Amino acid sequence: MIATDTTFRLVKSLTKSEKRYFRLFASITEGEKNYMRIFDEMDKQSVYDEKKIKLKFKDKKFVNHFTYEKNYLQQMILKALRNYNTGEELNYIHALADIEILMKKAIPEIALPILKKYKQRTIELENLAEYLVFSRSEMRFAAAMQQTDWFAEYVESGYKKDAEIIDRWKYSLFIITKYNALNILKGKYKFIKNKEFLKELDKMMREPLWNDLFNKVGVKGKIAWFNFFILYNTLLKDYNTAYKYTNDQLAFIKDNNLSIETIGFFNYPALLISNIQTSSILEKYEEVNESCKQLYQLLEGKEYDKVPQIRNQYITTYFTAHINNLALWGKFEKCITFYQDKKEIISALKNSAGNEFIISVNYYLALSYFGLEQYDKALDYINLVLEHKNSEHYAIETVPAQVLYVMIHLELGNREFIMNYLRTFKRYFSKQHIDIKTINALAKIFKEYIAVHHDKKKLQADAKKWLNTIHELQKDKDERIFLRNIMIDKWIMKAVSN
Repeated sequence: MIATDTTFRLVKSLTKSEKRYFRLFASITEGEKNYMRIFDEMDKQSVYDEKKIKLKFKDKKFVNHFTYEKNYLQQMILKALRNYNTGEELNYIHALADIEILMKKAIPEIALPILKKYKQRTIELENLAEYLVFSRSEMRFAAAMQQTDWFAEYVESGYKKDAEIIDRWKYSLFIITKYNALNILKGKYKFIKNKEFLKELDKMMREPLWNDLFNKVGVKGKIAWFNFFILYNTLLKDYNTAYKYTNDQLAFIKDNNLSIETIGFFNYPALLISNIQTSSILEKYEEVNESCKQLYQLLEGKEYDKVPQIRNQYITTYFTAHINNLALWGKFEKCITFYQDKKEIISALKNSAGNEFIISVNYYLALSYFGLEQYDKALDYINLVLEHKNSEHYAIETVPAQVLYVMIHLELGNREFIMNYLRTFKRYFSKQHIDIKTINALAKIFKEYIAVHHDKKKLQADAKKWLNTIHELQKDKDERIFLRNIMIDKWIMKAVSN
């Protein structure tokens, strides 16, 4: 269950070093602080229990205005974090504030070097929006302070540079906007094979701005360009081309010796994830394993101490990808061992990561226990997945979970239960607008299995027919991934061998 109290979620989101800094920050002023009492109690709790905190301090007056104290705690944490975080983005804000003060004080001799330094920094890091803010400030301040030489220099070269930056920013924004549009389409047509979807993709590529766009943008724009075409080809089911783009992107970074800072703290892990996703679809499990290691090492590096929010966002993706890969690779024991070793961290992440993370982890744990023939355990985890089957925001694993659920029960000998369950089986999938062809075929296989499971010769004969059906279905790229993720062919072969 995701915590709903915002103050509690803010407290639990803090890193150890941020908590240490907050306590130091709070200790600057003397006296007892009610907000720190609440903070310390929230910090101790793994699940928020407001009644318990109020009961502990029932004799204190602040309990009567507890909501006010919680809001004040939020404000103090945010104030401390503003001081604690010294990332590039906040440095820009602080620099602009300093320049404003210096201009009001009429000391341009100090303001100008600061302004020029940050303008240069924004160019190096391709923070184009920030560059334009500094550039507008320079023009305004130079005119207001009547700095003739400074203003003349800006008029001569500044406007031209601004125009170049605006063009570059326009092209970069175009790519980013189209990438986000792809993600919206991906969500809208999550499980649908639809001509309208293909029409929308085709329409997106007819934009004239795509012409020679790669050469019109800087490094971050080029990274965004690669990201767009990786996702675009993935949505077209052209996985080999998508995979090629991920490798071209990594080669571009290596060839140009680009740093994390230059690429962007958000972009660097995103490109590794693109490689993980396309490699996984193509069943290049060893490559996925290596990319997962690289992603974890990257996020654990000192650079990401500056941006804990990005680290927290991508660390959930790392855990999901690694668990998924080990399960699909058939490394079932390693998958479960990895989860057990990281269980405390994963449990903490579940509080903030949302349903997709919880569903995905539980599904591939169920798949691993199923692969190890520990069916009771597999059923426990698949039931956790199916709790979310009617949720508006569910992971893609909710769909194959219905099929795995059937196979687990068949292995547990619950054949009569499954015969009844199959009567509503197809109805569930049709509600999700899923191609019913594969579902019909699977339902037929399960019914035939129940009818012949006791007759080994008949089972072996029918198994060949079932495997042929599966192999035919696997010719469709979507169905191949779906069928792989439920291990139906492995289940049939195991049923025959037993």
